[in-house]
Amino acid sequence: FNNGLNNLTVKAMATNEPFVFAGTSTSGVFRTDMNDGVWTQVNNGLTNLRVNAMVICQSSIIDSTSGDGLFISMNSGDSWTHIDMGYTFSYLDYLSVSGQTIYAGNDWQLIVSRDGGVTWAEALQYQSHTDAGRARADNHDIQHFIFVIHRLFPRR
Repeated sequence: FNNGLNNLTVKAMATNEPFVFAGTSTSGVFRTDMNDGVWTQVNNGLTNLRVNAMVICQSSIIDSTSGDGLFISMNSGDSWTHIDMGYTFSYLDYLSVSGQTIYAGNDWQLIVSRDGGVTWAEALQYQSHTDAGRARADNHDIQHFIFVIHRLFPRR
């Protein structure tokens, strides 16, 4: 089932029928139709091919990269547009979605969009990894999110 998938280091997967998407460590995003199993690279507009995470929000695909932040595709991966979050969060390792709410973060910061990725707000930021481990978040939901993310995706 990897016909055309030339990078087998897949870091993220998402489905948006009839497509399956694979985000890879160095070759960007690949897409396959669930019926044919042939993978096609779909990186038009991506400025960084190191994909960390990927989610589907409504009918859009959002991916996070190592160094260039978030990108969105509203046409099943045919083209990607950089999301201007208004913040300098270039390394985002985790994505989670619930309805139109999207959480994006890494080990020391968390941002949230409540409108499908149109606008973003800082939810939590620590000065260092060490501070993140010791600090208390003001919001129980943020604490729970970070706890779940660290358990699902432990650093290696």
